[in-house]
Amino acid sequence: MKLKIDGHSKIYALLGHPVEHTASCAMHNAAFKALNINACYIALDVKTNYLKEALASIRALNIAGVNITIPHKQTCMKYLDKIDRQAKNIGAVNTVINRNGKLVGYNTDADGFIDSLKFDAAFDVKNKSIFIMGAGGAARAIAFSLAQKKPKVIYIQDIKDKQAFGLALSLRKYYPKLNVIAIHLRDKKKTGIFLSDAHLFINATGVGLRKKDAAVIDVELLNKRTLVCDLIYNPKVPVLLKAAKKRGLKVLNGEGLLLYQGLRAFKIWTNKKPSIKIYKQALSSFLESGL
Repeated sequence: MKLKIDGHSKIYALLGHPVEHTASCAMHNAAFKALNINACYIALDVKTNYLKEALASIRALNIAGVNITIPHKQTCMKYLDKIDRQAKNIGAVNTVINRNGKLVGYNTDADGFIDSLKFDAAFDVKNKSIFIMGAGGAARAIAFSLAQKKPKVIYIQDIKDKQAFGLALSLRKYYPKLNVIAIHLRDKKKTGIFLSDAHLFINATGVGLRKKDAAVIDVELLNKRTLVCDLIYNPKVPVLLKAAKKRGLKVLNGEGLLLYQGLRAFKIWTNKKPSIKIYKQALSSFLESGL
């Protein structure tokens, strides 16, 4: 049975740039169909200079809710009417619900990532050394979720030093006992030392989305115990994970994060929780299609 689209259908969407690679449409639409909800989900490519207008259009067009992805997870916050406390502390929003014209922002990335580490990699964060490459919206959510689990240390690096040091400052504000170290991108010596110490390396940048991209780090700098995580899920095995697997390291892509944060977003929008099997099947079919 196809999705029913008519004058009563509720519209949900993804706002980001780029969005061509997204599997969110396949997953959420499969859930609407399975639960017999008269709604559909679409992806909208929104460039940075049109974000304000795009969010205003949610009210104008009575769009029921949206996901926010790269590069808008932080910038979008100033255009929302209310922000959930967790998302406010993190400093990033990835899910918005339209409540009678009031836009309320949430962050489901944080808990979604922890779910993925637990269920997909059996990784316990406590007392572990963690290296996060990137300090944007997704990285902020992940860093805050990890901080709650009492790691030994969190290292942060970004192409923009200011952003990395800003995230470290935010983490220390809410978790004063946490050891957080931001690293200048040009400091190759410290970068190498801290990478070799990591139990978990996370690529929270967009590097790897394009076929021509090189791995965001040299995996030879990591030790054999490191779990290498890339938030990218399309391609299924991005360039970083290919290099890590070749070296014999354990790897985790962004599929789990996508699935678990998506389930949490769906619950916020509809107050219903579909089976994760629906999401997994939809994601698998999407990735196999090569879109």
